Amino acid sequence: MASAVSAIFILDLKGKVLISRNYRGDIPMSAVEKFLPLVLEAEEDSQAPAPCFTDDGINYLYIRHNNLFRKLHTHGNQGEGVNCR
Repeated sequence: MASAVSAIFILDLKGKVLISRNYRGDIPMSAVEKFLPLVLEAEEDSQAPAPCFTDDGINYLYIRHNNLFRKLHTHGNQGEGVNCR
């Protein structure tokens, strides 16, 4: 069974939260603060950052569009349709 979305955030390119909704309350704000450094670290390693990755048990799914990050967080298994690494 796929897990539900725990939280949705819209960030500017500096990582500032513009809009947020934490539906289940199980995503700490520290996960939001860790997001941009994780993406920038992947870019520095000459890799294209994956649009879906997992860190400390929290799944990050995002797109960058029009100078904004639109991202959501989940806990646990996404199901067979989504493979976060």
